Amino acid sequence: INSYDEEVIQMFKNFEYGDVKGAIEFFTTRFCKKFLQPIGMLNVILVHLAAWLPAPDCWKRTGADVNVEDSHGITPLLLAGSAIGKMTSNEIYKYNSVVQTLVQGLHQTSFTLIQVFIEPLHTAFKLGCLKAAETLLNVDPPLNKCKKLRTVLYFAASVGITQRYLTHNPVSSFSLWIFTIMKLIEFGDTVFIVLRKQPLIFLHWYHHITVFLCTWHSFGETIGFGSWFSLVNTFIHSYMYSYYALKAMQVRIPKWISIMLTVLQIVQMFWGMVITTSAYYYVHIAQIQCNVTTSNLKFSALMYLSYLILFVNFFAQSYLSNKCVNKAERKNEIKTQ
Repeated sequence: INSYDEEVIQMFKNFEYGDVKGAIEFFTTRFCKKFLQPIGMLNVILVHLAAWLPAPDCWKRTGADVNVEDSHGITPLLLAGSAIGKMTSNEIYKYNSVVQTLVQGLHQTSFTLIQVFIEPLHTAFKLGCLKAAETLLNVDPPLNKCKKLRTVLYFAASVGITQRYLTHNPVSSFSLWIFTIMKLIEFGDTVFIVLRKQPLIFLHWYHHITVFLCTWHSFGETIGFGSWFSLVNTFIHSYMYSYYALKAMQVRIPKWISIMLTVLQIVQMFWGMVITTSAYYYVHIAQIQCNVTTSNLKFSALMYLSYLILFVNFFAQSYLSNKCVNKAERKNEIKTQ
């Protein structure tokens, strides 16, 4: 254990939430490892498949350009950038050494209650991304060059709703660029609905259009917290579109799964409100210099609030009202008999 490890452990000891270090390590290694790492892998695979998409020159970076500040974003590896096809094994090896220096930023970390419970989720997601990159590119995993404790503590402490994470950097920018392109591709399900002459509900087209506009606006404004939105959205949509794929293959899926997906969507809207409110606090109350504009805060807050109302209404109409109707019909049948 070096001085940086001791510093971090001491921070956690001074942080009055019990055995935070042990709780985070337990939660990350036992639960998130099995649950979120596959999602992280899926994210990297999708980004690799989308790597042929054009991107601005400022985001075409190689392993030699990596620095400590580039370690944030939904895709923690610069390997997921448009430079994937240009990077040699030596350049990738240079990236591995960056992980060893990440702990140097720990003294800038601010601890909040939300980080203790939320960051293990993000940690597992990033570990999944690292594993996927290792498999796809056949290189030595960066995590092998760091002690497990140091890696868990670093990601759990420094990547989240902090001043540094609200700061613009090339990795989060490219992640948002890919995410923006994916929002355009997601209009494809609307095309299939129209071609099949199925009803196009208001929630569907309103959600697709507004999230597309908001994502492009965030990309243009170089919003620092965009990675948080894209992280949660990618996590939920990976399950949602898998569900749609199975439905298209006429696989019979239990109703409780569709209910859970709708609940996850509602949770996502609550999450968006939390992120937006946190960003407002950092910018306008704590007076911290962050890459977040007032116009984007207003846009995001109104969008997520409208989504929350619409999805709650959809849940009530689709599942709660049907149960009431079915119960009434059964009562009528009993009376008739």
